[in-house]
Amino acid sequence: MIESKNLDTLVDFGGVDGLLRGLGTDRVHGLSTKPPCPSSAAGLTGANTPPNSTINASINDRQRVYGVNTIPSPQASGLAHFLWITVKDKPLISSLLSAALILGLSMCGSTTLRSSSVWKSAAAVIVAHVLVVIIGSLNDWYRERMLNHVNNAHIGHQVTVIRDGAETIVDAKDIVVGDITLLQPGDIIPADGVFLSGHNVRCDESGVTGESDAIIKMGSEECVGAAGLAASKPETPPQAHADCFLVSGATVLEGCGIYLIVAVGIWSFEGRIKSGIQYDHSPSPAQISLNSLADKVAKAGSLVGLTLFVTLMIEFFVALGKGTPKRSPIEHGIDFLSIWLITTTLIVVAVPTGLPLAVTLALSFALKHMSRARLHLKSYSACETSGEVSLVCTSSTGVLTQNHMTVVAGSIGVHAKFVRRLDSPPATAPPPSSPPTPESPTPEPPRKHADDFCVQMSQLPTVLPPAIQNLLNESIALNSTAFEDIDPETGSNIFVGSRREAALLSFAKELVWESYKTTRSSKAIVHMIPFSSERMASAIVIMNPHGGYRVYFKGASETLAKKCTRVVKVPRDAGGDQGVETEDLDPLAMDNISRTIISYGNECLRSIALCYKDLPEWPPRELNSTGTSVPYDDLASDLTLLAILAIEDPLRDGIRETVANLQSAGVAIKMCTGENALTTRQIALQAGIFTPGGIIMEGAAFRQLHPEDRAEILPRLQVLARASPADRHELIQAMKALGEVVASVSGGAQDGPTLKAADVGFSMGIAGAEAAKQASDIILMDDNIRTMSQAIVWGRSFAAAIRRFLQFVLTIAISVVVIVFVSSVASAGADPALPPVQLLWITLIMDTFGTLALVTDRPSPRLWSTKPGKTPFISTAMYKQITAQCLYQIVITLVFHFAGIRLLRIDGDPTQQRQVIDTLVFNFYIFAQIFNTLNCRVVDKRYNVFHRLFGNPLFISIIIIAEIVVQVLIVSLGGPALNVTRMDAREWAISAVLGAGTLALGLVMRILPDRPFDIALCKLGIVRDPNILPVVRPAWSYGSRISNQENLNTFAFLRGGRLMSSSPRVTTQPEQYAPPTLKNASDVLKSLADPTNFNPTLSDDALWGGRLQLHPETSPDDPTYQMFVTDAYTARHGQIIPPMAVSFRFQVSLLKK
Repeated sequence: MIESKNLDTLVDFGGVDGLLRGLGTDRVHGLSTKPPCPSSAAGLTGANTPPNSTINASINDRQRVYGVNTIPSPQASGLAHFLWITVKDKPLISSLLSAALILGLSMCGSTTLRSSSVWKSAAAVIVAHVLVVIIGSLNDWYRERMLNHVNNAHIGHQVTVIRDGAETIVDAKDIVVGDITLLQPGDIIPADGVFLSGHNVRCDESGVTGESDAIIKMGSEECVGAAGLAASKPETPPQAHADCFLVSGATVLEGCGIYLIVAVGIWSFEGRIKSGIQYDHSPSPAQISLNSLADKVAKAGSLVGLTLFVTLMIEFFVALGKGTPKRSPIEHGIDFLSIWLITTTLIVVAVPTGLPLAVTLALSFALKHMSRARLHLKSYSACETSGEVSLVCTSSTGVLTQNHMTVVAGSIGVHAKFVRRLDSPPATAPPPSSPPTPESPTPEPPRKHADDFCVQMSQLPTVLPPAIQNLLNESIALNSTAFEDIDPETGSNIFVGSRREAALLSFAKELVWESYKTTRSSKAIVHMIPFSSERMASAIVIMNPHGGYRVYFKGASETLAKKCTRVVKVPRDAGGDQGVETEDLDPLAMDNISRTIISYGNECLRSIALCYKDLPEWPPRELNSTGTSVPYDDLASDLTLLAILAIEDPLRDGIRETVANLQSAGVAIKMCTGENALTTRQIALQAGIFTPGGIIMEGAAFRQLHPEDRAEILPRLQVLARASPADRHELIQAMKALGEVVASVSGGAQDGPTLKAADVGFSMGIAGAEAAKQASDIILMDDNIRTMSQAIVWGRSFAAAIRRFLQFVLTIAISVVVIVFVSSVASAGADPALPPVQLLWITLIMDTFGTLALVTDRPSPRLWSTKPGKTPFISTAMYKQITAQCLYQIVITLVFHFAGIRLLRIDGDPTQQRQVIDTLVFNFYIFAQIFNTLNCRVVDKRYNVFHRLFGNPLFISIIIIAEIVVQVLIVSLGGPALNVTRMDAREWAISAVLGAGTLALGLVMRILPDRPFDIALCKLGIVRDPNILPVVRPAWSYGSRISNQENLNTFAFLRGGRLMSSSPRVTTQPEQYAPPTLKNASDVLKSLADPTNFNPTLSDDALWGGRLQLHPETSPDDPTYQMFVTDAYTARHGQIIPPMAVSFRFQVSLLKK
């Protein structure tokens, strides 16, 4: 029925009433969670209802029969799966077969051959292969477990349902078939259902059905009636894009209503789709880049392996032709297999599986800790991109503020002001002619608004006439979708829903006005106009009990105040049960209202206007209406102003430090919000976002900017007030075009496109709409920008971890290839300096231990000083280290391999001398990798490689236990099977000291300047010369992104299934600025108690008029100041511009205190 949207099936069920009866629920009271008495069950279901009907079914019974509203997660792969994947590694299989054949031939050969160490070496190679497979599989299994732990973390999707006649919040997984669920803008439909009733509900079903147009939702009776009318009168045009079915996964674009749930979980439309999909995250930029690099390494490694094999085979056939030395056929077979074993083992080392797999391990480690930091990642690539963020576009409510709103002041009508707390009753202004007193040595100037008076908020019930109180209560209770529920943490009653609406309901509750439930149940709601960011207001139409209709409006104070022509009159001494008196809004009253709104804004308060309008009929004949739909702009005119309420939402603790840290890390912050410019300016000043040289403007002015002016203003634009989602989307696109890596932080119902447009979208997990959560890449579980800064740090840590491992693994791969190739070709009998069994131990160090040690370092405070920028994947400093370390290890190894006996003058027979030198070479090379692991902890110009070393216990454990202790055991106990022998203290000291030389070499390379190496790398074509096209941008501009294509063909062919595998950076550091100190508490109280007695400054007047502003401490030498304010502007535009307000295609004012 839902999938096909078949009305006939719904009619066969008996329509909505039949579904309600069959599912045992009620349209008004919803499901019953209490055991019903027989009389109540009969009353709801009717006389013909059987005794054991679904009306008596519990929530658990419904979940057992109809299913749970969850989709089972795919089963995690076990250890056996990873063992099988690792075993399919082609070079490993080939070398394992070669070792097995060598072992078999050795055992079948002569007694001399069986008594030699050949079979022991072959057996050791087999054991080493088994260890490589097991340890590698355990590493992959552990990585997969960490990823599954993060993926399976449950993110609560809160849904409002009606149960036992009351609205209540439940998790989406706890809803059941038969629930009556409320719909709000921004909601994601949690389960399939049938629409019952509502106002102006439109849904976006493009994500599930592919329908691009918004679908109008109407009652089933209306749909059936429209279908019957179309059948009886074919000439009647059908209702396009309208139905009564709610599809799970769709988004509510606008309107509000209720619907009946008929299918959940895997039985819902979205559930059937998701249960048949195997989710696989697309590769991140780092994976794509490393995959490409891994494939190049695979090609180079296979080419070297092939060359080595061909060279050694030529030597083999030459020796075979000469017949020297004389060998049996079995020995010749062993020689051939040894050559093949050396070649394939070399490819195992030269093509490291850890290269692409390091990204996945680093990612799983970062995701695990980001989850603990209250960050939920929905996209793996977002982890990496977070580290490259150079610009954050953030909203204010809930991110910069605590999202805990309270009404603290207000104005009823024009003159009646109130404040939540007053230490003493406010003194009325003295007459202008009153003589000075000792307490007042100079007479106060005459007040422009002498009729204003202020009371404490708790006194409003005794000051306001009952009729006005009733009007205020109705305006607050009816024009709201918030409701009261029980806080699961504290057990107390709280208001749930929009925080502003909850603050207003709490305000009415504190004044002991009529309960919102009683008010709502006593009024007949005719029409609702939900809040939208375009009109910045909402409205509700009710039927008056004595005839006529009344429309209540609630929204942005400066917007609604301009639409008012009358205002309620509140006398200073109101007595009796007088009715509501209104009066015209004259210019003096409008000035009073403007001053009040400006004063509230300057105190960081959000002001909301409450208005109403009486109509004789609905819909009004004089308005351009269609059916029951009336255009908002036609309706919102000639309003009567009821009140302006000021709501406080304090800044979060530590917000200044967080903003300063982000700015010091090279991340600029732009504040984009729907609040008015005055409130936004104060929040930005206190948070440290609005800094010298910065610009603040409103969305309306931003939309009117000429493209040339926009390009000049955008880099300095720091605050965009009264911004619509379209403004935010356009701002993000413009900044990305300038080369910024943009993060967007918001949670509005209409912010989905904005979050998608950003490189990284952060949504709010507490106050954010479900549509915003679905569109985002990362969810802030505590709605705190400080948590978002942790995402940036972990993103940078992730990139640093990949670079550390990359430097380490490339050093081993290059040095091993050269050492094995040269030593095998140059020595008689293809005797490499590092035999196959030792190469497998090196493989373990490189692919497993090195990966775990280098990618599991926690973020260092140094990352805050790392600027985002267009940094190559392998930096010049890394090229220096890789080149120097490779040359050092190659030279030392080959020198000791070929001339070690002469240099060290080792005693003993030649065989024993050779064994000691080979062991020393092997020991040196392992110790070189151990110390190079420490050296690779720093991949930039910093000297201290031991910084925060003991903060990573896993690193210490791997270095000491898994590498040093095991290496000592191998040398001491390995014997001929591992091609080693016991060494004296001298040889141990030589190998350890030479291995530690990698640390000294690393320090020397960090001291050397990078510039000569940059020039050499450019001439060799290894890196691109930045001075060749594309041209280097100006110093204050921004870098561009780099795109790579995934390419792992050669690597995948060689190394089987163990796969998986960054992007650049950008920008400049904003100027540091110390935020202003907050006002004295007494000054704030005085301002709130008498808001109209303060003359607005020029800057206030400019923002009120919608003009652009510069920061008050902008230097005259600043390019922005010179661009807009000084004679430089006059020379460019041929106009004389006053320094306080310039105008070209838009108006600009320099903010002055």
